[in-house]
Amino acid sequence: MENKISKRIQYPFYKTLILDVDGVIFDSNKIKESNIHKAVKAIINLEVANEFTPYFINLSGIPRENKINSFFADQPDTARQILQYYNELNDQSLQNIKLTRNAESFIKTYYERFPIIALSGGALNEIKHLFDINNLTYYFKYIFGGPKTKEENIKGIKLEKPVLYIGDSIVDYEVSNKINADFLFMYGYTGLLNWKEFVKNNDQIEVIKNLQQLLK
Repeated sequence: MENKISKRIQYPFYKTLILDVDGVIFDSNKIKESNIHKAVKAIINLEVANEFTPYFINLSGIPRENKINSFFADQPDTARQILQYYNELNDQSLQNIKLTRNAESFIKTYYERFPIIALSGGALNEIKHLFDINNLTYYFKYIFGGPKTKEENIKGIKLEKPVLYIGDSIVDYEVSNKINADFLFMYGYTGLLNWKEFVKNNDQIEVIKNLQQLLK
């Protein structure tokens, strides 16, 4: 890929790098999709699970508490049970999670050139555990997660600009705009069901399949 962003990251042009976690660093979106479907099916039923799962996945990047509590606003006890069971399923299934293609090489190549920030909508304790067991924590200046939103987490940080933000969701794109960062949409592991339409409707967005494309 020889777009303007890939050239700028090589020189380097950027002063700060922000990486989404699910679908950019870890190949975790499909596992989490399966887990939320299992949780809602077990707590309520299959019909509601089929209805809620696309809603949950297409709002990737928003803390799980916000999505579950919003959708089941009139059923607070049910929402609490779903969240608890979903967290339990993630604890069980994410222990051997794989990284996306050459994510580790990418991180180790660039962490000395500029600070790298991990910005996730996933639960912070869950994210930190995954970073620890995969020996990645050392390479990041900050690791952020829920229940705070991505915007809430990043707005308290003084970012050295220009900033490159690599994400795989609409929320990532919206946050990148709010902090005036260049944005790369990584589609190879995204859970966004209509990502092609999203990119087409925002033709200024540059895309990559995986982080391998930014390595030379």
